[in-house]
Amino acid sequence: MDVTLYEKIRLYKDAVLALRNKELRNMQKVEEDYETGIYKKYVDAEMWSGEYTSFGLIDPDRLNANKLRYYRSNEKIQKDSYKKILELGDIEFTEVFKRFIDKDDEIVELGCGYGKNLFELRMNGFKNIMTGYDISKNAIITAKKINEKSNFDIDFDVMNMVDVSKYDLKNKTIFTVGALEQTKYQLEEILKKLIDAKAKQIIHIECIPQLLPKNIFGLCVAINRRRKDYQTELLNILEKYPNKISITHLEKMKTCFSVFNPIMMVRYQMK
Repeated sequence: MDVTLYEKIRLYKDAVLALRNKELRNMQKVEEDYETGIYKKYVDAEMWSGEYTSFGLIDPDRLNANKLRYYRSNEKIQKDSYKKILELGDIEFTEVFKRFIDKDDEIVELGCGYGKNLFELRMNGFKNIMTGYDISKNAIITAKKINEKSNFDIDFDVMNMVDVSKYDLKNKTIFTVGALEQTKYQLEEILKKLIDAKAKQIIHIECIPQLLPKNIFGLCVAINRRRKDYQTELLNILEKYPNKISITHLEKMKTCFSVFNPIMMVRYQMK
């Protein structure tokens, strides 16, 4: 039987989709990866036992194998040590929150991991009430241990973001940092529940593909995100709710998670 070029392309596409669907980046997969991956290492290595510094966990290279990290400066990608990039990222991250958070705001981070972002805010003078939630029990164990040892006075608990509507977030400042990229198949459900929670403001520091340049770099980022099954629709989904939210800021950030995973900031308030 002769097979046309069109049929070959269709069969190839079906095969690729079937292969990819075995590893859908759903919340169960996310929980399994983080619970048995990096956060299990944190617990096993008792990473809270040393001094907590402005760079995060003491000697982070122990678990990151001295990997280099990347950041963007004047639209050029630069490379430096893990600790240097952590420092640059912490400064930029803290400056964002100094612009938008009042002293009386209650702060909630979704997908907080071991609490690094909240700890950084506390170490930079934020005395607000803070709470961190993460899907990984091991991440929360580590966060609570560091919190107790360093007297940061922050609450931590386990939460699947799909269940966010079960929590009281009214009039609070909610933020995520690189957490929504893991929620491709539940992203719209999560965002709708966040909008309905009537928070004071929501800040997402995530990759927003719509802000990527239309060049080879943007193409490589798009390919990388599809290969890893990461979210690509954050801004498109938010723009579906013009009657409920007002998007006040869309900005590119210098630091990034990897060379092909740049991050941006979107801030919105409820109407």
